[in-house]
Amino acid sequence: MKKQRLTLLLLTAIGLAVWCFSPAGAYILAGISAAALAAAAENLFCRKTPEIALEKNAAVSGEPITALISCGERELSGRLKVSNLLSGDEVKMRIRHAGGIPVRAAGECGGIELSFEELKRYDLLGLTYRRVRSSSTARFLLLPAEGETQAGERQGGDREISGAREYREGDDLRRINFKLTHRFSELYVNELEENEDEEELRFEHSESGDRAGDAGRMAKLIQRSMELCERGTRHSIVIDGRERCEVSGIEELTALLWRIMF
Repeated sequence: MKKQRLTLLLLTAIGLAVWCFSPAGAYILAGISAAALAAAAENLFCRKTPEIALEKNAAVSGEPITALISCGERELSGRLKVSNLLSGDEVKMRIRHAGGIPVRAAGECGGIELSFEELKRYDLLGLTYRRVRSSSTARFLLLPAEGETQAGERQGGDREISGAREYREGDDLRRINFKLTHRFSELYVNELEENEDEEELRFEHSESGDRAGDAGRMAKLIQRSMELCERGTRHSIVIDGRERCEVSGIEELTALLWRIMF
């Protein structure tokens, strides 16, 4: 858009210079004025509104996600509101052009919604603008970063150690029995009792409306669930004591989170 403005300015300067020596300069200036008026009129009556989309539907806390903003060939300016529907946090970003914009959401986790504020749509020459509104929104899941405080650090969750054996390829290194390994100079791992009772993760919304606290508790639940999913351990998640969902993989967890967050 800056190139178009510079080109128009250069043509105007040429038209003025030619006008000093020939009437042809007036025709050049008239043509430039007509083009500017046509561009302004087209922008005034254009019904196209800005749209927003995302390159993916989930991101990890602290990592950016690219928002794709489009409005034909026109330049845009304004603000983009990034709302965490779980924690209530909001971030407002300045938009200076269409295209890909890196977005970072506030909070540990939650459902993130992107929406427009105070938009200006410029004409094709970039000389005039019109204030426009757009109802276009985009949503994605904000997942917590890996933590070290989860109950998953216990060997095998709530299962008891029933014995030990030599290490086999693919065994969980967190189950290493260091005492036997040191004694026999070979890797030994603990064997765990099979527990038919699946783990149950519970989440309750705060009655006092503590949305930041809700987000923190949800982040811990998601971290634990993701760890169990990576192990292939089936478990259940109970929301507000009413909805109970069985989860055994990341896909099921993601589908559940979309239902909870949005």
